[in-house]
Amino acid sequence: MTDTTNLLTVNHLVKKYPVRNRGMHKEEFYALNDVTIKIGHNEVVGLIGESGCGKSTLGRIIVKLLDATDGQVLFRDQDISKMSNKDFSNLRHKIQMIFQDPNGVLNPRFKIRKVFDECLRAKGIRDEKERTEIIMGNLGKVGLNESYLSRYPHELSGGQKQRIAILLALLMEPELIVADEVVSALDVSVQSQILNLLKELQTTSNLSYLFISHDLNVVYHISDRIIVMYLGEIVEEGSADDIFHHHKHPYTKMLFESSFYSEDESATKNDVVGEISDSMNDKAACKFYSRCVKRCDKCKSTKPERREIQQAHFVQCHCIEEA
Repeated sequence: MTDTTNLLTVNHLVKKYPVRNRGMHKEEFYALNDVTIKIGHNEVVGLIGESGCGKSTLGRIIVKLLDATDGQVLFRDQDISKMSNKDFSNLRHKIQMIFQDPNGVLNPRFKIRKVFDECLRAKGIRDEKERTEIIMGNLGKVGLNESYLSRYPHELSGGQKQRIAILLALLMEPELIVADEVVSALDVSVQSQILNLLKELQTTSNLSYLFISHDLNVVYHISDRIIVMYLGEIVEEGSADDIFHHHKHPYTKMLFESSFYSEDESATKNDVVGEISDSMNDKAACKFYSRCVKRCDKCKSTKPERREIQQAHFVQCHCIEEA
C-alpha cells in the first residue's frame, strides 16, 4: 500500500558496530536502536539530543552515506535502504544533505562558479549556456550575487560559504534536505539569517527538512515537529509547541534545564543524577536509567514503550505520570 501522507518513513532502524573489549570478547554498540520517524510533505522535523546520541548517524543513513544494519528507509514508498548505489543514483538528487562545515563540499582550488558548474554537470546538464542560466537564476534565492562566482572559498565568510552549500543542494532540485548542525558554527546574527533563509526556501521550493541540532531554541524556531533522541533511541516526540512548552520526558526536561533559556519555571533541576551509561554494558532496559531520579525497578527490567500521552505527543517512559 502506497503511503501518500509522508515523504519519508523510517521504520525500526538499527545501526550497530562490532566492538572488542579488553578480553577480545565481541560486543556490539548500537548507534541507533529501533528508530522510527516520519516526515511529511513540506514539513520540518527537528531532531535534538546530546552529541553522540545518533542524530548524524540517522541523517547519513537517510541520504545513504551509511548503510543501516536493519530496518527500512522509505522515500515515496520506495525502500532506499535496500537499494544499491547504482539504483539509488536516480533518486539521489531528491534527498540532499547540508553539513555543519561547508568546506567539505567546496574545493579550495575551484572558484565558486566552477563549484556550481561541477554540481550541474553531475546532474547531467552538459550545455554551458544552460548551466549559466540556472546558476544566475538561483543566486538571488540564497542572497548572493554574481560577484561571488569569481571568488575562492577562502575569500568567503562562514555564512557566505553556508549559503553556497545551501544553493548546491537546491540546484539538485531536492524534495527532502537533511540539515546537520548547519548553523552551529556561525555567529548568532548569521544563524538567524540562515534559519530565515531555510524557512523561506521551504515555502518557495516546497521542501521538507530533517533539521538536526543540539540547540533547542534553533530547533523550535524552524520546526513543525520535534524528535528527542537519547543514546540511539527516540524518547519523546511531538509538535514544536508541545516539546518546547509541555515536555514530559525527564531527559527532555534535562536538556531544557541545562540550556541558556528555558520557559519551564517550575523545573526542579533534579531530573539527572550520575553519568551517561556505557550502552554496551548497562543492562538497564531504559537507556536513561543511570541518570534519572524518577527511575524505578521497572525501568531496569522492562524497556518502556512508546505511548501517546496526548494527541500526537509521544513519550517513551514508565514514570511519565509521576514526572
